[in-house]
Amino acid sequence: MKTLLLAVLAGSVWLGTHDAAMGATVKRITPSRGQVGKVAIIHGEGLRGSSVTVEFGLAPATEVKAPNDRTVRVRIPPQDPRDPGPLVLVTVYVDGIPADGELFFEYFEPGPK
Repeated sequence: MKTLLLAVLAGSVWLGTHDAAMGATVKRITPSRGQVGKVAIIHGEGLRGSSVTVEFGLAPATEVKAPNDRTVRVRIPPQDPRDPGPLVLVTVYVDGIPADGELFFEYFEPGPK
């Protein structure tokens, strides 16, 4: 999705387009397996924008922080019951545009101690 930009500087007009998520890619998530409520770190490039959201399968994450353009810190949300199994696709959106690359996360609950 392109954004139309219009700038007026010192009497000159500049008109152009800008792709908000241009270059946004995801490379890995650590850990790639874990429990609800724990923190995961997503690594990539171009991950900072005015809005960064993350979905684990069909479940939106509510705590998302992008301290820089290479990492996103996210609290693992409860799995959506509509997801077909414990392995889900993790999608990162930068300014509403999905980042390139595929990440998978596997939900698990530890056994009794």
